[in-house]
Amino acid sequence: MNKIIRSGRNNYILILFLSVVPLLLHLYTNAFAGYGYFRDELYYLACSNRLDLGYVDQPPLSIYFLFLSRNIFGDSLFGIRLLPAVISALTIYFTCLMTISFGGRKFAIIISSVAVIFAPVYLAMNAYYSMNSFDILFWSIASYVIVLIVKENKFSYWILLGFIIGIGLLNKIGFLWLGFGFFAGLVL
Repeated sequence: MNKIIRSGRNNYILILFLSVVPLLLHLYTNAFAGYGYFRDELYYLACSNRLDLGYVDQPPLSIYFLFLSRNIFGDSLFGIRLLPAVISALTIYFTCLMTISFGGRKFAIIISSVAVIFAPVYLAMNAYYSMNSFDILFWSIASYVIVLIVKENKFSYWILLGFIIGIGLLNKIGFLWLGFGFFAGLVL
């Protein structure tokens, strides 16, 4: 956050604006132009009716978030898909942070954000409720922390990375690939 403030108030406003773009895009789609429930959403809804510490085919974190979301926003399609829309905005926010960490200015921030906002896989994964939207966010946060580790090498960033990897693993086991790739990079 200090890096953003040091890079200028205009960059901070730009980052907030760019982060709101996918949020509005997904909110509009979910309110007016979306399809009905996706088959995986129905399964996640059924899982959220019976909370557990683990399921046969998935870790529990995204199901717990869905349980909270349903209790706050209701069971409507718009309410269920609100959280992935917010997650898409947070993914853009961390993309902008990474761009600034690499020394990017306004043009680089805009290009990186537009590339992530309109990437078809991100548009698709954040258009409905699934653990994949959380996975994309956790990979983004972990990547940003790895950039901070490489640049500043503070011990507190290592602890933060371990926490993020732990949370990511509670969401999806595929997060191990990031840990394996980072470990292999450290060894090399």
